[in-house]
Amino acid sequence: MVKEQLQAFKLFLKSANFYRSIILTIAVVIPLSVLYIQPSFIFSVSISIGAFIVGISDIPGNLKHKLLSIISASVLGMFTTLFILLVKPNFQLLIATIAILSFGLSLLAVYGFRGSLIGFSGLIALVMALGLSSFQSDEIYFHVLFMGLGGLWYLLVSILFYKISPKKDEDQFLYDTLNLTGDYLKTRSKLLLADSNRQEHRNTLLVLESQLNEKHEALRELLLNNRKFKSRTKIDEKRLLLLMALVDSLELAIANGLDYDAFDSLFKDHQQVLIPFKNVNLVFGDYLHKLADVHFNGAKLPSKSSLIKVLSEAQESIQEYLKTHPLPDSRNAALLLTNLYDYQSAQLEELRTLRRILSDEKVAFKLEFTSKESQQFITQQEYSIKRITNNLTLKSPIFRHALRLSIALSLSYLFGHFIEIVNNYWIALTVIVIMRPNYGLTKSRSIHRIWGTLAGALVAVGIILITQNIYIYIGLAIISMMFAFALIQQNFRSSAAFITLTVVFVFALIEPNAFLIIQYRVIDTLIGVAFAFGCSYLLWPHWEVKNMNLLITEAIKGNIKYLNSTLLIYEDFKVHQTAFKVSRKDSFVAMSNLSSGIQRLAQDPKSKQQDFELFYEMVTLNQTTQSAIASLGQFIQNHKTSEVSKSFHIFIDFITHQLQEAVSALNHENNSELKTNSGLKLAEQELLEDYKTLVEIRNKELSHSDGKGKSSTLSKLQEAHLIYNQLVWLKNLSTSINHKSKSLSSSS
Repeated sequence: MVKEQLQAFKLFLKSANFYRSIILTIAVVIPLSVLYIQPSFIFSVSISIGAFIVGISDIPGNLKHKLLSIISASVLGMFTTLFILLVKPNFQLLIATIAILSFGLSLLAVYGFRGSLIGFSGLIALVMALGLSSFQSDEIYFHVLFMGLGGLWYLLVSILFYKISPKKDEDQFLYDTLNLTGDYLKTRSKLLLADSNRQEHRNTLLVLESQLNEKHEALRELLLNNRKFKSRTKIDEKRLLLLMALVDSLELAIANGLDYDAFDSLFKDHQQVLIPFKNVNLVFGDYLHKLADVHFNGAKLPSKSSLIKVLSEAQESIQEYLKTHPLPDSRNAALLLTNLYDYQSAQLEELRTLRRILSDEKVAFKLEFTSKESQQFITQQEYSIKRITNNLTLKSPIFRHALRLSIALSLSYLFGHFIEIVNNYWIALTVIVIMRPNYGLTKSRSIHRIWGTLAGALVAVGIILITQNIYIYIGLAIISMMFAFALIQQNFRSSAAFITLTVVFVFALIEPNAFLIIQYRVIDTLIGVAFAFGCSYLLWPHWEVKNMNLLITEAIKGNIKYLNSTLLIYEDFKVHQTAFKVSRKDSFVAMSNLSSGIQRLAQDPKSKQQDFELFYEMVTLNQTTQSAIASLGQFIQNHKTSEVSKSFHIFIDFITHQLQEAVSALNHENNSELKTNSGLKLAEQELLEDYKTLVEIRNKELSHSDGKGKSSTLSKLQEAHLIYNQLVWLKNLSTSINHKSKSLSSSS
């Protein structure tokens, strides 16, 4: 246990988040150390503030985005500080300026995560300006100017560290993706047996899929930006090949989603035959964790013998089952097991590919798309003013959030001013740190902030009772700052504790009574939480239920596109390969957004979770539909297939029409023009007859060849079995989605 914790701590110290926190700490502390050497140079504090403001908006991304975001945050922080300091002598004007600026800065969230962080930098600048002592007019401009120099100083430090370790973020994301993919496979294994808690495991899969798609998106932005793609090195190509293999591995894992009701009915009394298949995913998942360690820590490359052994045991399990359940009576069960074995065999090939890439062996495939095609895999962010104007409505969650935050910030500062709270700006700081567009996240951050602040305060009390050495305080403040910003994205409660320690020890250098600082910190945090939480609940709250229809619609549209691109690769894989992979990416991203939406809905108050069960069913249905499409796509990519039949086209048309009707229902549109395919029953009968014909041929071959038939017949039989079952399953799923969409439409 202790060894594992030490290993986890070492990984944390090597992480990209900790690396960025070191950059921020250095950029902030070095200017402050100048103040210690030269106390008269008060503007060293201004440099540190400027560095701090831009540092908190520095997130992973290509160098161009990094430069633009740092410069934007610096300029925004300078102007925000200037406005606040100029109007500060006039209290009424100050409150109005706080309200207007905080509203405008919060609206920048319409430009995505990077935009929201730049806006957050502006908000931090606003709050820090509130905490500054009054300046003379000429000093204000000098302060703002040195803040700008602080931003440039941070940029210099950041670029220097980027040159030292330019692949830090890429390595971190690949490590995380390898680990999460391993977790996904291991969770998949738990679904196979009938006695497992499938609902709980499905919930875990939704979270993992969402996290994996976030990592894939980040890696695509880092690895596929136009300039880098054109001039990529061997190392860049290696990382890109890793990403491609990991995306294919995830698709295989999703395609491994089975009709568990059918499995349970066939293997209810023969669960032992499924245990080797469960073990395959468990071993494969562990192997991915080992490959993550190879990539990130330079560990020894693990042997692939365990993979081959466990897959062989799965194959033997099929043979053992057939000994006690001979053909042809067990044909359906045997084909289901064989198809499952084929998917796991394909997964083994992906793991072998990953292993070869990490061992610097030559891989069997190369990058076959152009620089222009690579841009299709990146989600482009629009930065036009239209994004702002289109969101100037109460229907926009970002607009509502901006209004709430503006009012909460103004009211909290007014409250602190009138009751004469010391360090009033700490209340405002708490408000902007924990307030988020949706209620559930604001609630969870409020709880974490309170517990983190209390924990930090208790630790600070203990240290102050032990020592009053200012050098120890300085050291602890620096260390706490590093840990606070390293943990802010992954563990907000711990981050809040370290932020509290940093604040206490910094102010303890100025204020002799450190216990008074702790008292103020706790009280101000509680007041700030009360304002943030109260305003989130009372002022134009955005309940996730209102966003669910849109998320479901986008997921259905993504699956329609994914399904139709699967038809195209069935007709000609080489011609439509890139289009297929782009549509797969879009479908995965839309499904990830839907998964995140249902998680946010679960965090809202029970009274605001109307139709939660129905929404959850829709999430599950769409996830299962995506899994069935992935199953078709993977079979087509990994097997020699026959010519696409007319019946296949009829099924695809019917499924597409059902899903389009669902979209129309959710959008409250007239769908009278959408018609079902009258030839569906005939198409289903023809596919079933084709399968039965191949069964007869196979039976004859087995009876005349000592139990061994032609491999080509078996391959055709597998194809016919999978195509028929997956299409019928998709037909039923799309029909259910259509019916439930109409139920949602009528209830909304």
